[in-house]
Amino acid sequence: MKTGNVKQVAAFGKLVGICNDLGAGYNPSKEALQLNAITSLFTQAQQSLEAMRVARTNYILAVNERQEIFAGVYTRSSRVVRALVSTESSMENIRDAKLLKRKLNPSLPGKMVSAPSAGQEGSNAIISRTSSRLDFDGVADTFARLVKLVESIPAYAPNEADLKVSALKSMHADLISQSQAVANAVHALAMARISRNSMITGKDGLIQTANAVKDYIRSVYGVRSEQAKELGKLRLVA
Repeated sequence: MKTGNVKQVAAFGKLVGICNDLGAGYNPSKEALQLNAITSLFTQAQQSLEAMRVARTNYILAVNERQEIFAGVYTRSSRVVRALVSTESSMENIRDAKLLKRKLNPSLPGKMVSAPSAGQEGSNAIISRTSSRLDFDGVADTFARLVKLVESIPAYAPNEADLKVSALKSMHADLISQSQAVANAVHALAMARISRNSMITGKDGLIQTANAVKDYIRSVYGVRSEQAKELGKLRLVA
């Protein structure tokens, strides 16, 4: 049975406390097992947990912000198409614009697939429909094509600020930027996870060091000593 990372670090902290209470009776020759070294290792482990919390929070915030930005794409696209229809544009242009708008419609039937989250950290997996290209890259690309289309149509010249081509281009830039922000957050989360795991289960990490510390204390006081019994209460397992 695996023990949670937070509990692993907490258990190591208790081990450091036991070593400190032993005073002069805890005097290993190996530098990595000395009190200053294991205290420093404990601090680093706590920092790795905090870095993981920060990275996970940043990831969730980035995903939420991306959701909010992308949520407005279909509504804006629908308004763009209606503005285009109200002009004297050709039926071909209107047909193409409506086709692009339809690809952005979140209510279209289609095969449901779950978009992956970052290592399953958090509950922000997004449901998309492959037939309507409702993955984030697909939405951004389809919206860019719609913007390019209306930009090439002289009759498309709305007075509404948020329907102007410049505003649509700005919105597309925001879509790209926020998708990149999520990608960056995913990478940061992965790096934080790797660092945390290495700190706990890696070479010279918490578990390996804790086992060595326990062996040292048992060698000094004996496996049936009160000191050894205290060690038995601490569970640090890979």
